[in-house]
Amino acid sequence: MEYLYEKKINLPFIIYFLLIKSCFVYLFISIYILFHKKNFKLKYLVIYTLFIQSILSYMGDVYEFFFYRENFFWGKVDIIWSIITIYISYLFLKQNNLIIKNKSIIKKSIIFSVSFWIFGLILIRLPLYNDTDQYNCFLILWAISHSLWHYIPFITSFLILNK
Repeated sequence: MEYLYEKKINLPFIIYFLLIKSCFVYLFISIYILFHKKNFKLKYLVIYTLFIQSILSYMGDVYEFFFYRENFFWGKVDIIWSIITIYISYLFLKQNNLIIKNKSIIKKSIIFSVSFWIFGLILIRLPLYNDTDQYNCFLILWAISHSLWHYIPFITSFLILNK
């Protein structure tokens, strides 16, 4: 098996930067909730899960998957923790009556972010040959779709918290 780090990668810096930054958007949300003027229920639980999610997202998405194109230890922990984070975030929204007030934007956010996640999964399943240009195209498309998978809930969170 030929790993990604063994290939010559010509990924534009801005794409790589946005992918890395997308992993840490959860950290920004947790800081925002921490200093938000409203005293939310489950505030510290959601802050903790989002903070850990940022670290695990980077380790699973950038460190492991981006370079090795496989989920090893960090990728599996990231997947498990993201499920926990989604559940805790749902409880946070429900306990603070934010779902009822923002049903439309939450539905749109879920539809768009899951669409980009599915697109990323389809890209992963594509047969890649030894063509470096094809590999670079794959990386750019995957990095953009995966970054959007992170950015859409991030933007939605700020819209919900500022209503």
